[in-house]
Amino acid sequence: MIAALPEVQPSSIDPELWPWTEKEHAFGSYTTGVVGRHKVMRYDFGVPETVSQTVCNATSSPMTRTLTGSRTLGTQTSYSVSATVEAGFFGVVKTSVTTSFSQTWTEETTFTDSIEVEIKPGHCMWLELRPVMRILEGDFVLIRHFYLFGDEYRDNARFSGTVTAPGVEGTLKDVIVAKEAPVREDVLTELRTHAVEVETRAEGASVYREQDGGIVLPSYLGTLLMGDSANQVMEREGVRRS
Repeated sequence: MIAALPEVQPSSIDPELWPWTEKEHAFGSYTTGVVGRHKVMRYDFGVPETVSQTVCNATSSPMTRTLTGSRTLGTQTSYSVSATVEAGFFGVVKTSVTTSFSQTWTEETTFTDSIEVEIKPGHCMWLELRPVMRILEGDFVLIRHFYLFGDEYRDNARFSGTVTAPGVEGTLKDVIVAKEAPVREDVLTELRTHAVEVETRAEGASVYREQDGGIVLPSYLGTLLMGDSANQVMEREGVRRS
């Protein structure tokens, strides 16, 4: 039974033991490698991700903007995978997904989209991505079989958990959402004060003011400052992946 095998952390497995290897030698043979024993691969929406800068309207009139952005999402695991064993780990994931589910596995995916919006005075807007993720559940088994002078030796171990990465299945599609939130007047005053003119902003400036009075913030500031009061004003299925 797989569940009865001793547990091991994947990062503690020697990188040379990940590829499946079978060799004969003068006194017997040995077989080593890691295999995936996955029973379930399901799909669901992942955690929402901000993908564009936040644009605030610091004027008294509505303004039109095209919000554009991209975000790269990689593979996440419920256990630790060090850089030294990452190549072997992903090799096993790809092989096991192909064998068990006749699908391919991509380590990371970049999402890109843009939406034209109208920003009301005293409001900020940004784009948020709801990516479709596939979740792989099951076991990985480290197999070490040795035959020496006719005797068999087994030293197997396992690690279990989930592997999550962007995926697409059936009618479930990525969703891009335009979020809108009112900004307090005192916050807007601070933004006006500290924003740098777009033509002269220093390299690395995080807040800058455009010619028509729009104030542009880094993507994370929208959700940090106004996420609790944000409303969804537009939603569209289908986001460009690469």
